[in-house]
Amino acid sequence: MRNRSKVTSLSVSGCRNITSLQPLASQIWSLKANGSNSGIGDAGLAAATGIVELEANRNAKITTCAPFACSLRILRAEWSGIGDAGLAAATGIVELDAGYNAKITTCAPFACSLR
Repeated sequence: MRNRSKVTSLSVSGCRNITSLQPLASQIWSLKANGSNSGIGDAGLAAATGIVELEANRNAKITTCAPFACSLRILRAEWSGIGDAGLAAATGIVELDAGYNAKITTCAPFACSLR
């Protein structure tokens, strides 16, 4: 029997033809989907319930962290589509980079967990 490794970290920045994380969605814990030319958006993240670290800088297609709100700890969302509503359930964030993101106006949901 062959030993198959799991993919836990993935970078799809600049990959406009990759629009879904399937069939790897449940394995991914670290995702880089930066840039306006990334194909990943909300629909492509729907089954990615275990993401711990997300880089979505300059990606307007990602507007919510709801599918992985319980596991998300590190978020980089400069110039992204993610706003307050998309972070409402993300209560465990310990590190946030929201530079130049006017859509994020409060840290209330995760104020107790920020470092």
